[in-house]
Amino acid sequence: MRARVLTPDSAAFRITIDGRTLARGTAVKDQEVLVRASPAERGWSTGTVEVEPDELRGDDVRYFAAWIGPAPAIRVSAALGRFATIAIEALVQADRATLGADVTFSPADEATTLPALLVAPSDPVRIGAANRALARLDIPWRFGDLRRGESSVQSTSRDDSTFKDVNVVLRYRLAGSAPVATDTLAVTAGEPWIVGGPGYVLVASPLAPDATSLPIRAAFVPWLAEMFSQRLGREAGTIVNATPGAMLARPAGVDALELSEGQRQAITGDSVAAPDKPGVYSFLTGGVRAGALVVNPEPAESDLRRLSPQALASRIRATSVRSGEDSTAVRAHVFDSAPRRPLVLPLLLLAVVALVAESTLTGRSRGGT
Repeated sequence: MRARVLTPDSAAFRITIDGRTLARGTAVKDQEVLVRASPAERGWSTGTVEVEPDELRGDDVRYFAAWIGPAPAIRVSAALGRFATIAIEALVQADRATLGADVTFSPADEATTLPALLVAPSDPVRIGAANRALARLDIPWRFGDLRRGESSVQSTSRDDSTFKDVNVVLRYRLAGSAPVATDTLAVTAGEPWIVGGPGYVLVASPLAPDATSLPIRAAFVPWLAEMFSQRLGREAGTIVNATPGAMLARPAGVDALELSEGQRQAITGDSVAAPDKPGVYSFLTGGVRAGALVVNPEPAESDLRRLSPQALASRIRATSVRSGEDSTAVRAHVFDSAPRRPLVLPLLLLAVVALVAESTLTGRSRGGT
């Protein structure tokens, strides 16, 4: 379990899982909190990360959910290359995975069974075979045109920083081949880059440094662990992070949401609104738990540091924005932003018009007398 506490100095924290205290300690500024545990129970678990209460009570607790089960047995294709192989070896050494045949990890053209984590083939000639394999597995995505050019990657989950500083240089455009509910896990250049559905995760690039920087980032191994254990485990489901009231795409196969009071809310459309109250809620498929919806306030709401003038200006939609750090600077900007056109000439013209009008009226008055 990893967490980071936004604090100007240090703060005491407590981590719980299923209502029991898992760890206590003090979080230092900008230092990650890492807790390892192997609960005896199997199945879905919920937990919290708590800090000492302050004046703003809304951010004292953050919720998380996790699927706890046996380490997934992974069959790794040699065609993935050394980075993927080394990553799986690291997971095996950390008891996060074993070698076996429960989950396939391979280029899409080699896939024959699900569940599987599939990536684009490194050889463009194999794209046709990859699309045929996706069709046989009833995966509603196909590889399209080859796209070259560097672009950054963003997670579709607002609280997920996995893909920070991850770039893509080579990818294939992913096109949905059927109107089936799926999840887009990451995007680049405004298009899906990693997608998922029942029993599969599909990456639009080969996992090689000349295609994407993901395999050489520190987040690569934890991301693989999450995909294999939380998304591709035979009994696991999907975990969706959201802010209160946010509209979310309905996860594939999910037909209901179990609220904290035990009530069930049917999901019939393509989207679902996250509850307004933070907490962990269950996704259901046919009455069986198929994932978790974790609702927390945005982390930025806990950051009380003053925005820099540049950051403040970037949040205001206007053609030209000026900002200052004190009242003197603000007053100077106010006077500087006054209209630049001089008012002396219009006022003089107005005075002349008034004098002419007055003279005319006076002449008429005397003539009438």
